[in-house]
Amino acid sequence: MEWIDNLKRSFSLLIYLGLSRGNRALVGSQTHTRPKGDLVWLHLPNLTRLAATLHLIERLCFMRPDVNVLVTTVVKTRPDALPCDILWSPISSEHPAAVESFLSHWRPDLCVWSYGALRPSVIHNTAKRQIPLFLIDVDETSFPSRRWRYLPGLRQTLLRQFDKIFVANPHVGKYLIENKAPEAVIESPGLLPEGKVALLCDPQEHGRLAQGFKGRPTWLAMGLCKQEIEAVILAQKQAMRVAHRLLLVVVPDKNDDSKLMLDHALEMGLKASLWQDDQLLGDNVQVLVAQNQHDMALWYRLCPISFLGKTLVSDVGAFNPYDAIALGSAVLHGPHVSPHGPAFARLLAVGAAQEVGNADEIGKAVMALIASDLCATMAVAGWQVLTEGAEVCDRLVDLVSDQLEQPKEL
Repeated sequence: MEWIDNLKRSFSLLIYLGLSRGNRALVGSQTHTRPKGDLVWLHLPNLTRLAATLHLIERLCFMRPDVNVLVTTVVKTRPDALPCDILWSPISSEHPAAVESFLSHWRPDLCVWSYGALRPSVIHNTAKRQIPLFLIDVDETSFPSRRWRYLPGLRQTLLRQFDKIFVANPHVGKYLIENKAPEAVIESPGLLPEGKVALLCDPQEHGRLAQGFKGRPTWLAMGLCKQEIEAVILAQKQAMRVAHRLLLVVVPDKNDDSKLMLDHALEMGLKASLWQDDQLLGDNVQVLVAQNQHDMALWYRLCPISFLGKTLVSDVGAFNPYDAIALGSAVLHGPHVSPHGPAFARLLAVGAAQEVGNADEIGKAVMALIASDLCATMAVAGWQVLTEGAEVCDRLVDLVSDQLEQPKEL
């Protein structure tokens, strides 16, 4: 009978909450004060979903610039990839005092919990405060049976705390319904995808530069290290054999290296110039050295081919390739792609990116892309990767926004 099932579930939760008092009362970091305004809390039990979560955060902040975002993790150190303007804290322990302290400090308006690994005490106390709870990225691995074998009713109780559950496929949704999750809250749009909101640039500056380039074939070397400049300049000289009007735009990783890169290009026999605002680019310039990365969006839009720097050398951290892909640029890169390895692999698999290892390979790749329709084909493939599953992110952003628009209880 239903009332017996409810009693079993309540009993399982009471037992767990009692046992949780034996945990150490470890409270998440409270080094930051709770900012004014709406605060969305996202919990990541598994950092393999961090890139997709950052995409969600980016889309949410784009739609609601005034929203504050808190990310909690099981690991006790802040993830390196997390932008500095995003709040972070390790999740509190399951001790009731720790949970209450955490919730009282941050006072989240909404919680998005990713990828299972549910914490009953945290979820129960969050729901008790009438904070909306969304569970996302639920797949076949999210609920290992051995974790619940001693308290079988606990999982059912927790699933009923969520206002919305996003599952990977209908099969997972059916499994949750069999475990007494309310069918009305379950949607099966798929897993949250990785992606990138397109960077913005000044449209007037873009139009002026596009006119100044006068239809010249152009490629970009973004964020070059000093160790990479010789290979890129040699590649430019090689590619100019096919396209003598070819223009290379170089953006150094460090602003102080711009003069060094200019001198290097000149010493290797190319006509080079430092980019200045409102500069009229001469037809004789073969290498244009930009002095900072603030105009990254501008160069990605102007250049149909982008070689991403910091990928020919190890241990320096590659750029996110989705920035270039989102603005229609085909991507070339070296073998060192951490911390964005999965993104590069995804693009390589569909032909939206190409790996190159030295000057000769870079030069041949640029020549091949200029002389064929392959560049446009790569750009289309990259765009398909970015838009695949975008409806999942859009749906979640809409749900979060709608919830934040609800009147707050006084």
